[in-house]
This record gives sequence, structure tokens and C-alpha cells, in this order.
Amino acid sequence: MFSYLHLSKTARLWIVVLLFGVGEGSSIGCRAIEKRLPDSRLVRGRQLSSRGADLLRRSRFSDAEALFCEAINSCPNDDRAHWGYATTLWNNNQRQSAIHHMQEAVRLSGNNPEYAVRLGEMYLAHGDQEGAEDEARQVLKTHRDRADAWALLGDAQFQRNDLNNSIESYHRALLIQPDYPKVQLAVAETYRRVGKPNRSLATIDRMIDMHPATCKTGETQLARAKTLVDLNRRQEAIIALKAIGDSLPIDDPMLQLDVVACYSQLGELVDARMSLGRLVQLHPSHPHVVAFQNQLDHSFAHLAEREGALMNR
Repeated sequence: MFSYLHLSKTARLWIVVLLFGVGEGSSIGCRAIEKRLPDSRLVRGRQLSSRGADLLRRSRFSDAEALFCEAINSCPNDDRAHWGYATTLWNNNQRQSAIHHMQEAVRLSGNNPEYAVRLGEMYLAHGDQEGAEDEARQVLKTHRDRADAWALLGDAQFQRNDLNNSIESYHRALLIQPDYPKVQLAVAETYRRVGKPNRSLATIDRMIDMHPATCKTGETQLARAKTLVDLNRRQEAIIALKAIGDSLPIDDPMLQLDVVACYSQLGELVDARMSLGRLVQLHPSHPHVVAFQNQLDHSFAHLAEREGALMNR
């Protein structure tokens, strides 16, 4: 009959090691297997995020928002779910909530540069220039080849009127990605602001050469018209302004006011008033619209006085 007591001390030690070692190893092995097992909530969250991203690509924002919200409820640590939910909230003009969820996406993803740049763009649109610049610089510490991060930095610098540095940042973006119409337009506007309309026009025309279709967009025509006005190329400026038509977004009164300002600067007060009239209908209480309307009314009154004085001579 086998007796544990009859074994040598060494043999008994090996039995103890084997028993406890196997037990310990089995426990560790089970935990490792458990970690490899798919978590049902994690899987569901990722499936919902994937479906939401597909709906985003098809611009079905309301449906995507519902899926991303459900994905976060299922798996709060899914960075893609927070990114998608932030995107839909931003589209729905819920900016503070959108920024919060994009911050979560950046944190949970370990500072994904795509998410971080988008967060910076949100900060900038919300008026937080410092936050936008911080995000851009954080990305550029480890991803110097991100054209979108250089573009974000340039936009933040432009907004705080640091124009020379913004031009430098924009050019860094274009060195990485020469085919970048958004940045090319930003460079053109910055050159115009620093009093270099010839360089501004050359930048726009080069962009149009690379992308002939961009010539048809309202933003490009407006940028070109403003530069032509600065260069005193009157007829070309009027043609560019007429070509804009209704192609500018109606929810951005500042772009529409740029058209009015161009007409006014050219002395085309009738066209200026017609353009402003349409804008007043859409944004009757916007402070810049009201101010420009008062300015135009004053210009017309002054013009009427001059004509009256000439007739009475």
C-alpha cells in the first residue's frame, strides 16, 4: 500500500511542487483563457459602432446617432463609439456634448491623431483657439507628417491673427500634401490679409489648375473675387461675384456678407443691396447683417444727396 510518509524528503517536496504548481498553473491558464474569450458587450458595442460608421458614410446621421449611443451603453470604453457619437452630435449642433465625447475618444484611443485633430477642429469652431493649438502641437510631437495637424495649427494661428506663422504652418501642410484645396484657400486668404494679393491669386489659380472642379464652388469664386477687388481688377471681380450665385451655404451669413462687401467696395451698391436683401430675410437679427444694412442705407442716402446737389446746380 502506497504511503506518502515512506517517501524521501526530496520526493515529498516534488509532489508538493507538482500539486501546487499544477493548481496554480491551471488557475492562471483558466484566467488567460477567460481573457481570450469574447466579451459579449464588447463585441456588440463594436458591431454597433461599425454599423453606425457605415451610416455616417451615407450621411444618415439620426440613425447613426442612435447606434453609437447604444454602442456606448453596451461598451463605454469603445473609442470608436465615442468618436461616432461626437460626430453625430456635432452635426446636430450639440457642440458641448460632441466635444465631451470626442475628448473621450481621444483618451480611450491613446491619443489617436485623427481623433485629436478632429477635437482640435471642434475647439476652434467653438472659439477655443488655445485648445485647438494645443491639440495640433500634441499630435505633431509624434506625427510630424500629419498634414491635417499642420493645417489645424495654421487655422488656430490665423484666428488669433498670427498670420506669418499661419502661412508657415499651411506651407508645412502643403509640403506633405500638395493637393489640399482647403489649405490652399486658407493660404490665399492669409496672403491677401498680409497685403500680398498677387501671391493670393497665384495660389488660387494653381489650385484651380490642379482641381478644375473647385472653380465652380462658391468659396473659390469668393476667394478669387476678393483678391481681384484688392488688385482693382474690377470687371473680373464682378464676373467672379456673379458666378457665385446661390452656391454659398445659406447658414453662414459671414460668407454672404463678404459678397456684399465686395460689391460695396466696387461701388456696385445696387448689387450689394440685392445680395444683402436676401441675407436679411434669412438672418434678420444677425448683428453683422444689421450693421451692414445700416452702412448701406447710409451709403445710399449719401449718394442721393450728391445726386440731388448735382441736379440743383
